[in-house]
Amino acid sequence: MRQDLEINFKASPHQKEFFLLKTRYRAFIGGIRSGKSYAGAIQCLKLALQKPGCTGMVGGVTYPMINDVIIPIFEEITPRCLIKKFNQNDKVMELINGSKILFRPLENTRQIDRIRGITINWAWIDEGAYLPEYAWKVVQGRLSEGEDQVCLLTTTPKGFTWIHDYFIQKEHGDNYSAVTGVSSDSNPFIGQEFIDDLLQGYTGEYLKQEFYGQFIKFEGLVYLEFEPKKHLIPSHKIKDMDFRDWIYGYDAGYRNPRVFLKIGITHDDKYVITDVFYRKEALLSDSIGEFMEIMGEDNGTVYADPSARGEIEEMNNRGMDVDGADNDVGAGIQCIKDFLDKGNLMISNHCQAVINEFNSYRWHDEKDQPIKEDDHSMDALRYAIYTHEGGSIALGTLDNR
Repeated sequence: MRQDLEINFKASPHQKEFFLLKTRYRAFIGGIRSGKSYAGAIQCLKLALQKPGCTGMVGGVTYPMINDVIIPIFEEITPRCLIKKFNQNDKVMELINGSKILFRPLENTRQIDRIRGITINWAWIDEGAYLPEYAWKVVQGRLSEGEDQVCLLTTTPKGFTWIHDYFIQKEHGDNYSAVTGVSSDSNPFIGQEFIDDLLQGYTGEYLKQEFYGQFIKFEGLVYLEFEPKKHLIPSHKIKDMDFRDWIYGYDAGYRNPRVFLKIGITHDDKYVITDVFYRKEALLSDSIGEFMEIMGEDNGTVYADPSARGEIEEMNNRGMDVDGADNDVGAGIQCIKDFLDKGNLMISNHCQAVINEFNSYRWHDEKDQPIKEDDHSMDALRYAIYTHEGGSIALGTLDNR
């Protein structure tokens, strides 16, 4: 390896602050395009070069995010002379000093569990707010190679999730540090036109979260009844539950997330969300196989976005049992509110995308309807439970807010 090679990066003040953190667990928490992913990738490359022969892992939410965002960043910042080889199929980059970088999706429990057999010296999780705490714990358990192990996390906040507990409240000790509240306009390497578009497109709490990178509890939440301590259930307990029936909720999307929810019904009529497919820019033809993998042998009706007639037909042609759902928004919301209030709706703590939407799905300030943002799993949930219940809601629960 060349000893005289010097790699220089232009870094923003917040990125430099992140590079100077010394704790075992380090986070960069900021708004959209605030330089989070570049900060994570640069720090990973630094660790890989400083520790010849080490193995590190980069965890992304999905394969497309790894392929389309994370790997191109590494290819951009890493001089070609440092890369010995890159196995595109296995997603392993090997540097000339013997260090290896593994790229792994952590979208669901199955993918998370696949990393249990690896041993690493460092790790980086990008967009951690979209991942469950379980992913973080499994990655922590893989840090056993060599000395001075490090785990990095970069993300835009999505409400007061486990990330706030770990890095802000430091509920798990002082070995956590973070650069927080980094705004999008603090990144000197993006254009003013992009900043202006963000400022025009976002308002209120959403602006504080997505642009300024702040932890926000949204005002005007639709499901005020949702309480994590009451409605979340550890996934390992779900394995021991006896379900009498299964149903599924589906919300079509491409630029917005495509959502497929798996919901078990217990013998005492509690509904439990056990698994979720939640992905942007995913074609239905490429997703049906994963839907069927989520279903396994737990056959049941899929209640789908009634406007997606072509997609309903395509899924039925693939052997799924799919019906158009009752799309009465107001009555459907009241149905879900009633189930939450009575403790008859539970969510696996692995379903972070669903949890995030419960914490951000909110009413429009000027219209008696929810805002069409962060509503994709909420729509799928409403389609499934409200329709399966026969379009009925308990009398006495009819209120708008």
